[in-house]
Amino acid sequence: MSYITAIGTALPSYKYRQQEISDFMRSYVSADERTDRLIRILYAKSGIDERHSVLPDFSPRNENHHLFNGRQASLSERMRVFAEEAPDLALKAAVNALQDIELKTVTHLITVSCTGMSAPGLDIQLMEKLSLGDDVIRLSVNFMGCYAAFHALRIADALCQSEPNSRVLIVCVELCSLHFLKNTTEDNLRANALFADGAAAVIVSGKTRQTNKWKISRFFSRLISKGQKDMAWEIGDHAFKMKLTSYIPELVKEGVQPLLEGCLYTAGLQRSDVGKWAIHPGGIKILNAVEETMELPVDALDIPRQILKHHGNMSSPTILFVLKEMWDRRNLQEDDVIFAAGFGPGLTLESCLIQQSTAN
Repeated sequence: MSYITAIGTALPSYKYRQQEISDFMRSYVSADERTDRLIRILYAKSGIDERHSVLPDFSPRNENHHLFNGRQASLSERMRVFAEEAPDLALKAAVNALQDIELKTVTHLITVSCTGMSAPGLDIQLMEKLSLGDDVIRLSVNFMGCYAAFHALRIADALCQSEPNSRVLIVCVELCSLHFLKNTTEDNLRANALFADGAAAVIVSGKTRQTNKWKISRFFSRLISKGQKDMAWEIGDHAFKMKLTSYIPELVKEGVQPLLEGCLYTAGLQRSDVGKWAIHPGGIKILNAVEETMELPVDALDIPRQILKHHGNMSSPTILFVLKEMWDRRNLQEDDVIFAAGFGPGLTLESCLIQQSTAN
């Protein structure tokens, strides 16, 4: 048995209105009439009002441009910024999650990212910044994209099941804005319009005396192989390149209902047992597709929509931002069930059932 006992989030200091980034991108890619119109449409219909970045580059108010100064930055330059910025942002999220927890009780550290890698890397940097014991067991989940937090939670759950005294710190950090490209393909422009930077941390424990906690009940996943070319993430010459076609919402429509049914079946639950819906806000069309296909109440996805509106798609931390908002509202009753789901490259659909629990 394992429990979520704390969630922390963190955002970079630079915040931009969506219109501001749209203006920057149209200038940066030297948009012709067609591209200019496409950028305006993509940004206006994104469901996003503002996003955060570790970079000062996207506003004329900021004089220093780290990467986007009219040329195409190299991959090594982007990774240098990741190495400088990601550990501190990850640290903020971890500290927010660890406020009431003794550091010496942390037994495992799982770091998650698809926007930067090195060795020794984020796991060791974070371990040192937190002054964790040198015997803490480290694991990394890399390059899985938006659904990666589910894999980290699955690993943490397995650790706690096998070692009940485990206390696992998961930290997801993504600096998606480092990988914006000076490229006018529709897939690239769509990625530039959606993704943002952020970090989130979660504590998973095998045993806990805390009153407020969530029990991790079940995981379930599905792979829609025909969607491999519609969402992909690969290392390019200049950056990590995102493939993101307009067909993804249709694939999600096809897969999300069987995902829910399979997850509930393995847990011996019915749809009526689900009280909250924590859906990864990969984009406004994805949320609309889930809402329509699953015939959800009109306000069921209010929290995911608000996260998308104010933060964009931050890849792996985003679902933890959704869960953090639910955690902070504390309006779940004993035995209420949250259905959490995320979607990523593959096309992969991941889900998790989480149950409110106040029992020791």
